[in-house]
Amino acid sequence: MSRISGREGRRGQTLVLFAGGIIAFIGMVGLVIDGGNAFAQQRRTQNGADASAEAGATQLARKALGVPPTANDATWDQRVLDAVNATAAANDLTIVGASQYTDVSGVVLGPVGTGTIPANSAGVQVNGNRNFRTYVAGAIGLTNFTASAGATAVTGYLKSISRGNLLPVTFPILLTQCDTGGGSNRLENPTYGSPPTHEWPYGPNNMVALPFCSNGPGNVGWIDWTPTAGGASELSGQIITPSGPAVTTPKWYYITATGTVSSADAAMDTWEGRDIEIPIFDVVPDDPATPVDESLLGTCDTTPTGTQTALTDCPPGHNGGSGSNQWYYLVTFGDFHLVHSYIQGMHQAECNAPPPALVSTATFNAGSITGGALIDNCLIGYFNSGVIAGPGEVTGTPTDPRFTQRGVQLIK
Repeated sequence: MSRISGREGRRGQTLVLFAGGIIAFIGMVGLVIDGGNAFAQQRRTQNGADASAEAGATQLARKALGVPPTANDATWDQRVLDAVNATAAANDLTIVGASQYTDVSGVVLGPVGTGTIPANSAGVQVNGNRNFRTYVAGAIGLTNFTASAGATAVTGYLKSISRGNLLPVTFPILLTQCDTGGGSNRLENPTYGSPPTHEWPYGPNNMVALPFCSNGPGNVGWIDWTPTAGGASELSGQIITPSGPAVTTPKWYYITATGTVSSADAAMDTWEGRDIEIPIFDVVPDDPATPVDESLLGTCDTTPTGTQTALTDCPPGHNGGSGSNQWYYLVTFGDFHLVHSYIQGMHQAECNAPPPALVSTATFNAGSITGGALIDNCLIGYFNSGVIAGPGEVTGTPTDPRFTQRGVQLIK
């Protein structure tokens, strides 16, 4: 009978412990390397699901805007399906099951790709996964992992916006002429009346001159994000590098300066040829067909009460006050393509008598109203009607859907 000596037994135990240590070491290395890779792959998968859901919701937004125009639900359903699938493929995402239409709150209404779009559809839900190989964990039998993710994006009317090009300047809906003495004279709501006189003008064929009046309620206001500090230097800095807070509508905001701020001219010039977001405040114009003056400016010369989210939160007798310190009732946002900025100096020729292609006679006719003062300073450009996909919050109940921008928002 042979026997194993104590030294040889201990040598065998060492080999077993060493082999076990190697396996444990490989496991730890695999946990670090493949675990980190799995985290990155999960992030990529979630990004792919987010992008696919947003692509589908963007098609629903285009349908609501009529861009491109079509009355065929089956065509739009196919566009939604194609947008989801194309975006998923571009992100190496495999769609799991059928993507679903949802309402604005994310409640599932029915599948995408059937040729019909359920009533009240305002969003798209997508679920997907992607398989990936491991780097180290294969040594212990784990050769493949799967990352899964889901997302829901909805489209609606913008209620808040925090984009980087939200500039600290606000206009009424809409100021088209300055009064003698510098105050506001012609305030127009493009959708006022029943039926409205005309729709909100969009696109490069509807160029407008937004006038800067020097004083008085209802004209342009420069927003100080940190009232009452900052002043003109802060204003210029916020125009060049916008970093103000997210703005929610409808809500009262404190404006510390109205009229032209000439020192902002150079800063605004940096945005020429680019799109900017302009907060717009409310105005109820007078109906000339009635003897009663129904006009009501969304400005207040004292601190509004309550939640500061209703026009009536301005105490009676304080609407439309004058002075440099005002509260403005912001109700929507203008997605504006700035062509020229004329803030400093005299620019009556540019702001009052542009060629017919610049200002549509069916919309504003800036400077052509008898009795008004010539405009010295203005912003010239046009409003876009494009869909915004970004951090702005959307709602299904806009202040007025005819001039409220449409956006796309991830909710899940």
